[in-house]
Amino acid sequence: HADWTGRRPERILVTAGGSENPGLLQVLADVFGVEVQTHDVTQSAALGGALRAAHAWLNDHGAVVGWGGLFRSVITPGSGRIIRPAPGASIRFHAPGGLIAAYAACERHVLGRGPDPGEAIRAFRAAFSDG
Repeated sequence: HADWTGRRPERILVTAGGSENPGLLQVLADVFGVEVQTHDVTQSAALGGALRAAHAWLNDHGAVVGWGGLFRSVITPGSGRIIRPAPGASIRFHAPGGLIAAYAACERHVLGRGPDPGEAIRAFRAAFSDG
């Protein structure tokens, strides 16, 4: 659903309340097909905003700072847990006729930009139904 960014994530870093939910973390790993990493950081709710602000300010003031270096300057690599995608799980989402295609068809229809998504939903069910 984030294809508009032009990039696929290599890893997802999670903080705050959602990072305590193992089911949610597994869904993220399966949907995006990448590792999801938690971190042992207190007061982490503002961490993303602070890192974004620091990245923008430093780069605006002549420093060439990448996300990785900035992140490692405040977070110990390897702290927390790593959740890996379940084997074969991301195929349900990313394959032609997968759930992301069905979701995109539904979204286009709701926004008045596409036809009824019934065919995309049927294709998903036919390809991935367990029954």
